[in-house]
Order: sequence, then C-alpha cells, then structure tokens
Amino acid sequence: MAENLEKDNDCTTRTPNASLVTDVLLKSARLEKEDINSCVKKTLQKSEEVKARVLQAIYKEYTFDEFLDFSNSTFEMNWNVNNLLTEIQNVSGKLKNSVEGPLDAAAHEHGDLVRHLQETEAIAELLKRLYKIHEALDAFPGELNKAAYYNAAKLVQVVKELLSDLPKAGQEGRIFIALRDEWRRQKAQLTATLERVWAKSIAWTTPATASLDNRQGHLNTQLKLNTGGCSMSNVLQAMEALGILEKRLRAFGKKLVQFIFRPIILFPSLKPQVNQTKQDVTVSFSKESGKKIIDPGLLYSKASEILVVLRNLFDGTKKEEDQKTREVNVSTAALFAKLGEFVWPDLSENIITECLKRSVPNTSAQLEKYQAVIKATEEFETKLVSIGLIPEGTNDLTSYVKDVGIHFGNKKCQDLLVTARDLMKDDIHNTVLVGSSTDRAILLSLGDVQKALSQTKKGVKHEPLQRDPAKTLNKFTFCLPTCRISESTEKLMNLAYETLIEASQSTPQCAIQLFYSVRNMFELYCNVVPTYHQEHLSTLPQLSALHHNNCMYIAHHLLTLGHQFRPKLPEPLNQSVASFVDLVPTIRQMGEKCFLEQLRKQKSNLLEVVKATKGFANAHEDDKGLQVEKTMKQILHLLSNLGKVWNGILPVDIYCQSLGALFDDVLQSIAWEVLQLEDISAEEANQLHSLLSILVQRGSEIFQNTQEEDSESAENTWDICTVVPHWIRYKELIAILEASLQDIVDRWADGKGPLAHEYTAQEVRGLIRALFQNTDRRAAVLGKIKPVQG
Repeated sequence: MAENLEKDNDCTTRTPNASLVTDVLLKSARLEKEDINSCVKKTLQKSEEVKARVLQAIYKEYTFDEFLDFSNSTFEMNWNVNNLLTEIQNVSGKLKNSVEGPLDAAAHEHGDLVRHLQETEAIAELLKRLYKIHEALDAFPGELNKAAYYNAAKLVQVVKELLSDLPKAGQEGRIFIALRDEWRRQKAQLTATLERVWAKSIAWTTPATASLDNRQGHLNTQLKLNTGGCSMSNVLQAMEALGILEKRLRAFGKKLVQFIFRPIILFPSLKPQVNQTKQDVTVSFSKESGKKIIDPGLLYSKASEILVVLRNLFDGTKKEEDQKTREVNVSTAALFAKLGEFVWPDLSENIITECLKRSVPNTSAQLEKYQAVIKATEEFETKLVSIGLIPEGTNDLTSYVKDVGIHFGNKKCQDLLVTARDLMKDDIHNTVLVGSSTDRAILLSLGDVQKALSQTKKGVKHEPLQRDPAKTLNKFTFCLPTCRISESTEKLMNLAYETLIEASQSTPQCAIQLFYSVRNMFELYCNVVPTYHQEHLSTLPQLSALHHNNCMYIAHHLLTLGHQFRPKLPEPLNQSVASFVDLVPTIRQMGEKCFLEQLRKQKSNLLEVVKATKGFANAHEDDKGLQVEKTMKQILHLLSNLGKVWNGILPVDIYCQSLGALFDDVLQSIAWEVLQLEDISAEEANQLHSLLSILVQRGSEIFQNTQEEDSESAENTWDICTVVPHWIRYKELIAILEASLQDIVDRWADGKGPLAHEYTAQEVRGLIRALFQNTDRRAAVLGKIKPVQG
C-alpha cells in the first residue's frame, strides 16, 4: 500500500516535465509541417516556371525560321532542370520522414502534399524527357557532319522512343508537334544521305536486257564498290537501324544473281576479274578460251572469289582491333547473312538447274568419277558458312549431288524418252526388212540378246538358235514373219534392249527407274505415233501397212522382253513384276485398228466404182458396155496399186488376205447386181460373160507375191479360192451366163453340184427366168431346181 502511494507521488511529480517535452515536439512538428508545405508549394511554383521557360526555349528553337544560337540558354535550362530535380528529391525525402499529429488531419494534409509533389515530379519527368529529346536533336547534326551515320541513326531512334510517350494534345501540343516535325526532318535528312552514300558506294554498269543471253553482252558488266570514303559497315548498320536496308539488300541481291552469278553459271568461258585500289574494288568479266563445258568446281571457285569481295565490303576497310571494331564485325556479319537470305535461294536454284543438273553423268563409268564434284560442293558450302552468307546446316547443293544416283536415273530416263519421242516422230516410210533372222524375241540368254544387238548395228543377221527338233515345236511357231517395218521402229526396239541391258548392270534404284522408263516409252508410243502421223496413216495405204507391221513387231518382242531380263533385275522386278505383256493387246489393237480403217476406206472406194456403173442392164449396148468394161479395169487398177504398195511390206499371209478380202467384196457386189437383172437377152448375156471374165483372167495376177521370201514363208502356198471366198461363186455366175438349160441342170445336180454350193435355188431360178424365154423346157428345168433339204 505504501509502495503504491509512493509510486503515485513519483508520477505526479514527473507530469510537468512530460507536458513540456510534448509541447516542444508538437511545436516542432507544426514547424516542420509548415516548412514542408512551404517547400512543396515553392517547388511546384518553381517547376511551373522552369517548365514554362523550357517550353518557350524549345518552341523558339524548333519553330522559328531564323537560326539562333541557344548554347547559353541550353546550359541555363539544363542547370534549372537539374536544380529543380534536386529540390524535388529533398522535399520528397522530408515528406516521407515527417511526423504527423492527429491522424485524420495529417492524412488529409499528407494527401495534398503527395498530390502536389506528384504533379511536380510529373513536370520534372516531362522536362527531363524534353531535355533528352533536345539533347539528341541537338547532337544529330554533329554526328551527321562527322559521317557517323550509325550514331546519327541511333539518335533518331532514341528521339522516336522518347516522343512515343508524349501526349499529342493539350496546351503543350504545339511544342510536341514541333519536336516531331524536327525528328521527321532529321530522319528524312539521314535517309537521303544514306541513299546517296549507297548509290556512290555501289555502282552498276549492266548490259541491255536483250544481251542477257549473249556472252559478249556480259563482258560490259561492271560492279564498282567504293570503299575509300566512309566505312560501309557504318552505312549498313545505320540503314538497318532506320529499317531501309532490307529493300536495298533485296534489290542488290537480285542484281548480283542476274548480272554476276547467273552469267558465270551459263557461260563457263566468263572469268570474273577483281581490280582493287585504295578507293574502290571493281568486279568485271573477261573471256577465257576453250571453256565450253560447265565444271562445278571451277564455278564454285569463281563464285567464292566474288562473295569474299562482298564480305570485305560489309566488314569495312578499317582494321582496328579494339572491342568496338569486334562488335561492329558481329553486326556486319548479321547484315551479310541477311544479304544471303536474298541471294542464296536464287543462286542455289541456278547452280542446281544450270550446272549440277547438267553435270549429272550419262554413263555408269562417269558416275564413279562424280565423287570429285561431291567433295567440291561440300567445300563450297562450308566456305559460304564460314564467311556468313548462309547459316550452318544449309546443304541444298550437297543434298542434290549426294542423290546423284537418283538424278542419274532421272536423266537417263528423261534422255531415253526424248530420244524415243524423236524416233516416233521420224518418217515411217524408211524401212528395213525383218524376219526370223533378226528376231530377238526367241533369244533366251542375255548374252544372246547382246550379241544380236551388236550384229544388228553392224548389219549382220544372226543365226536362229539350233535346238533339238524332238524337244521343240516347229522352228517357225513363234518366229516373226518376214515383212518390212520402219527403220525408226527398229531403232526404238534396240533402244529398249540397250536400256534394259544397262538396267541389269546398274544399282537397284537406277535399274527400277530405267525399267519403268522403257515401259513409259512404249506407252508414249501408243499416244504419239497415232497422233503425230494421223493424216498420213489415214490417207496413205503403204504407211498404214507399215504402222500395222511396226505395232506387230513391237508387240512380238514385248511378249518375251520381260522374261529375257528378269533374272538380272533387282527386286521386286525379278519377282514376276518385270513384264510388258499387258502392253501387247493395246499395241496390237492400235496397229490392227489403223489397218482395218484403211481396208474399210479402200473397200468403200472399190464399191463406189461398182455403184457408179448404175447396174449391169443393157450391157450389150455400146455405151453401157464401155462403161462396164471401164469399171472392171478401174477395179483391177485400184487392186493392182494396192498390191504394189503392200507387196513386200506386209507379211505374205496378211497381204493375200487383205487384197483377197477387198477383191471378194467387189465380186460379191457385182454378182448381186447381176442377180437383180430380170431380163437378159442372149446378146447381153454374151457381153456380160465377156466383161465379167476380165476380173477372172487378170484377178489372179494380183496375188503373185514378189517379196523377199524367208524360209518359213516358202512353205506357205496361197490359193485364190482361200483368200477370195466368193471366187467360185463368181466363176459359176459367169458360166451360167453362157450355159444352156441342160448345163445348168447338170451343174445343179439335184442340189449336189457346184452350182448348188454357191447359189440358192431361188437365185438360180431367177437367173433362168432372166436368161431364157418362158417355154415348157424352161418350166421343166425350173421344176428340177428345188431348195436343198437340210
């Protein structure tokens, strides 16, 4: 209790001292608060004044037309802005460390102070940004005058970034518009300067467009690179900073390919000349003698020489070894790589299309020597990577040359089809004789085929294989009949055999390509020949016969062509896939169709001659008799002409059957015309007998074959009755015209005689009625002519 009382007394005793300290602190806080308020207001006022002076100075400098020296005012403006920033920092520090009394009042007052301070800081930030803009704009002319284009471009970009955050409206809008106008003016000035420097540094002398395909015209091409002025790397980096480099590099790259690289690819005799002085480097062309074949290795050397010159241009001519120079080299390497993006696609395509594609070997022996080209190509692309034209891993050229096996096959196939197409378009009428002595379809071994091919080239006929007769069919069972074919067709078939022989000695991939190219060759034959020779095949009988023989000749060999080569071909061709048999029906039908069309046309011509006679009535009259005689001779003339153009061309059996069919149609037509007569006088019958006998007397001469006979055709004997089915019928008609009634009865022989075999009872009765008067004897004879039973 006593202790508590003592403690209360102590507290009462210290109260006056505590009140005194509190009063001092409160008074100090109020003084400090008043001091902060005063500082903030003064700083805000001062910032407005500085802002006004800065804006006024900037507006005067960038809007007045006359030039004024503002170096002193700039210094003063810089001092004012920096002084203002210092005061703002001090006031901000005091504000953050101030002690507030009553919380509500303090929060309100503190908020006002913070707002005023933020306004002041915003004005200070604006003034600071304006000062940086002014400083960059002011430094630009100096950098431009010193030809420090990259620095000038960086200043332009700095001003662009600073201006991007400035408002475009408000009371200071005119100031910002003036600054933007000045920035645009400086950027345009720098752009124009860089364009002039580019044009001066890279000068072209090019031939006219009409001379681009002329080697002589490219001798006037010249590329002059001026390196004596400013560093080109400085110019390129400045253009890159302004965003105008890509357009220039694209146009420059296009010209490089068109006027520098493409000429040395197309014309191997063009050699690039590089003349270098202290001020410039000139690239031009000179002519080398004896350079007609494109050598990829030599082309790579020429292209590398030019690209190294361009790389040095991008690097610049100064060789300081300080850090700054090394940084510039890194930047220019990126710019040179950008040039490569525009040059390499077209350049690589031209090299592949115009050089590498043509350098693909034509034979398997040349293919083994192609490794040198592959090595040179790899070294060339490595060189391009090292100088920075293309990125690492780019291997367009190397990929192409490493697939030389495929390209070799493609080239062989393409050349094969081109050669085959040319043969198909050759004249058909140049012929050669073929037969069993030239038949390669019966050869079983590849060695026999190769031997036969070599003999064909030397004009020697190979001997047919001799086999045991007891174990084989007749030696002519499968032989090609003796006939004539077009010389181009024989060459086409030889080409097929030679290609398949090469396929049997090639790599599996190439062998497959060559095999299917031979198939494509015969498929092409089915489309090209009927179309290209359409007019001649339809109008000239000899050519239609030759085309028929050509198709049969090809189809004959295609039957066994796959079997002959299958054992030597790779999988899957040697697994019953290597066959041409499916093409045989198509090619046969093509030849048959053409020849049958010709036969129909000739038949139409012959029947038109018969039809022009307008019947055989009144043949005993002079005019009519002469007309019928003319018809007979015209028929013989047409058939004789066909015999002349087909004799020796067609195989004997086809020749005889074709003419026999035409002759048979004529005889049928004449017989039908005579059977239509209802009244034939004795004189008229005698005249008809005489006229119709013309065809019998001279018709057999048409079938006298005069072609070179092969051994197998000598066994065949052709009877006119065999090839002209209605020959006997026609002769029976002639016999009836001068026969008596008894003769007719005898030849009828109760339906068993020769007359009954050729004519029906109704036809014979009609002839009897036309030839003989109506008498009892005629009636008796008609009674004996009865239809033959079953």
